[in-house]
Amino acid sequence: ELMVALGLSAVILSAVYSLMYSSVKGWKLIRDRSDLYQAGRIVLDRIEDDLQNSLPLRLVPFEGEDTTLSFPATIYGADNSNSGDNSECPRVARISYKWENGKLNEAGKLSRKWKIFSAESSDIVRQGDDLFPAQIKSVSFSYAYPLNSDKSFVRSSTSSASFSTEWKDKWDYPREIPMGVRVQVILKSYETSEELTLQKTIEVLHGRLVPQEG
Repeated sequence: ELMVALGLSAVILSAVYSLMYSSVKGWKLIRDRSDLYQAGRIVLDRIEDDLQNSLPLRLVPFEGEDTTLSFPATIYGADNSNSGDNSECPRVARISYKWENGKLNEAGKLSRKWKIFSAESSDIVRQGDDLFPAQIKSVSFSYAYPLNSDKSFVRSSTSSASFSTEWKDKWDYPREIPMGVRVQVILKSYETSEELTLQKTIEVLHGRLVPQEG
């Protein structure tokens, strides 16, 4: 009877351990996915805010490729805090995003750099940079082009007309702001190897849909 009791106890303990292990593993996966989602939202929301504040300036071009993005925009007091200036007065700046792949076993990184220009000239009066969560595995950008044969066609963002678009990984009109920028972020938990892909299409308020050359 003692042997039977010990055997039953071992079976019960084994079942309880398996259940607890599965529960903890499931909880970790849910936690990691939630953390990845929050990290991805931070990236997408920040890029969207900057693009919504972009400006059509001739002296500061809009430059976009698959892993880099640079454009003129207004920024507010949060970017002035390092200088002791807590004013919410908007400033004109050049904002740049860049994704860099890691070397060997190192993780890559996404950086945001900003340079504030003087109100009287194009001189840089203040600059800084920000880094994003380490869970980011890759970031890519693409830009809206019209499917239209009229090479002189330019549509203002205030137009109510609707046109079909295609997305390309390079923006060829530095003097214009694209009407749409699509951002894809892939995130990875380096603890559980869980991956999550988020994508957002951002409509730019001052953007224009311009014809594709060729």
